[in-house]
Order: sequence, then structure tokens, then C-alpha cells
Amino acid sequence: MRNAPHPSRLPRRRPPAHRRGIQLIELIAAVGVMGILMAFLSPLIGSSLRAQTDVEERQLAAIELRNLADAVRAGAKLDGLTFTESAEVLSDLSLTTDAQREAGEVPMERVTLTVEWTTSRGRHARPLQLVVWRSVANEVASASSGPGGGP
Repeated sequence: MRNAPHPSRLPRRRPPAHRRGIQLIELIAAVGVMGILMAFLSPLIGSSLRAQTDVEERQLAAIELRNLADAVRAGAKLDGLTFTESAEVLSDLSLTTDAQREAGEVPMERVTLTVEWTTSRGRHARPLQLVVWRSVANEVASASSGPGGGP
């Protein structure tokens, strides 16, 4: 081992000095990674916003349907049912009613309310349907007592 230099004569490695700032290649890599992430996340964000809008429209339609059901229970005529002003947000909003009398000790009427609308994206939303039962005993009693036929 004669040819081997003495350890004291070997070049020493200097510890790396503290760098300040970033290098251009690091900046380019970071921007590239962020660009790729945004490319993957933007469709997800868009679909999330569309889903949120659909849910809000459906909730508004459900509120309108509940208000109409309360009016039916209170004795409103089916041909006189109207939506509130807040329903103007829903385009092509329509109401379908179906009433069927049920025989029994207490005469009842089964009223089916169906609300349909077009979403903000132009698609027909899945309709909401609510069934309301109301007593028609007062109508039967007033019809049987009629003019000159009551107590």
C-alpha cells in the first residue's frame, strides 16, 4: 500500500452550505405537479357543484310539495293549489293531483300530489310524489243535508 495517499492528504468534502431560495428546476417540478392535480380535481369539483345544485332544487321541490300537502289537509280545493314565490327558481314546475275516495266508517279521500320540474341543466328531474289522506265527512254531511233535506 505504498501508493495509497496518506489519509491526511485526501481531499476533504465540505459540508453543503445552507442554500437560500429555490432552484428553477424545483419550481418547474412543483408547478407541474400542481397542474396535474388540478387537471384531475377540476372535473370532480364541477360534478360536485352540479350535484349540489340538483340537491338544492330537489329540496325546494320537496318543501313546495309539503306546503301543498298542508293546504290539502286544511281543506283546500285541489284545483286551487298554487306554488309559492320561491318555487320560481324551478323551471317548468308542474303539479299533478289525483283524488280517490275510500269507503269505510269515516269517508276518506286519498290525494296523490306529484311535482315535476326541469333541472337547471335542462334535464327532467325525477318527480316527487306525496300521498295525503283527508277526511271528507264534512262534505258528505253537507251534501246529505242539502237544500231542504237536513235537520
